Amino acid sequence: MWKKTRLYAGIAMLVQAFAFAVLFCTQIVKRKSLAGAFLAVAAAEGAAGGFLLWRAYEENRRERALGYTEDDAFYFDEDEMNRELSGNPDEDAG
Repeated sequence: MWKKTRLYAGIAMLVQAFAFAVLFCTQIVKRKSLAGAFLAVAAAEGAAGGFLLWRAYEENRRERALGYTEDDAFYFDEDEMNRELSGNPDEDAG
């Protein structure tokens, strides 16, 4: 679950960083004291969002290199599961 969350959180953080950068531009024109705070938050969020996107990209690239697909995560052997549920691992469930 965390793998997909990195991508979405990174995108959300970059969008928020852009919004704070726009706020910085509007406040610096008006010479408000909050402009510096908006710039600092935009820089921090942009860096964190970029890091999360980079980690998601690297993990996806590594999985593709290993030949891992999302279907592999949901593979199970039905006979093996039946043996485990019956409580007798030697029994052939069929």
